[in-house]
This record gives sequence, structure tokens and C-alpha cells, in this order.
Amino acid sequence: MQFLEYMLRSGRLQPVSCRKYAGALYGTLSRMAEMPLSEIESAHEFEQIAEGLRQLDAFSQLNKTSNHMYSSALKSITPA
Repeated sequence: MQFLEYMLRSGRLQPVSCRKYAGALYGTLSRMAEMPLSEIESAHEFEQIAEGLRQLDAFSQLNKTSNHMYSSALKSITPA
């Protein structure tokens, strides 16, 4: 789990938040993107896919009901 390790080492978030964001990345967000997001090596490619996800109605609804966890997960690994 490279993403989880990265987040834990960054010290920006509490470990529980890191685990939730990693779960979102490896699970729901990868399913929505129809590809494993953890395998993307290019920051530019990841940002393009993340922006596409943000445009989906399903993402907006899920993000709203999950207190913006999914957008926070994407922001935690992409530049603002």
C-alpha cells in the first residue's frame, strides 16, 4: 500500500484519516474510475482522472453523503 505509507509518513493527517483515504482510493474511487488508481505513476494523469471523477454526479452525491471524504482523499495526493 504505497499510498497509505506515503500518507502516514507525511505526518499531515492522523493515521485513522490516512486509512480511510487509502480505502477510498483503493476501493470506491478505483471502481468509479474503472481502473486501479494506485497504479497510476504520473501526477498529471492522476489529476486528470481525479478531475473526471469530480465531475461525475455519482461522485458528487457520494462525496456529499460521506462528509466530503472522497474529495479530501483526492486532494491529499494531488496538488491544490
